[in-house]
Amino acid sequence: MTTISNALNRQSLSRKATDARRAVMYTPIDPLKKSTSEVRADLVRIASEYGPCDVVLADVAAGTPDERTRMFMQICEELSRTARVRR
Repeated sequence: MTTISNALNRQSLSRKATDARRAVMYTPIDPLKKSTSEVRADLVRIASEYGPCDVVLADVAAGTPDERTRMFMQICEELSRTARVRR
């Protein structure tokens, strides 16, 4: 039997779930192995299919140059600015 309290809790949880952001894990090897244009294409796809979301680049591979990590972060920032303009 569903009580009013249970129904209200489900409605509240449903609202909260639709406001939740996703965290998308990006493989730490790709910024090292893929070209800048390939990484950009991946991030554009993530933004368009899953945005708004957070992109996680954890456990960056040893030997990944700082420049590649900066490139990744710059693309994310650019896409984030573009998305804020569109909203």
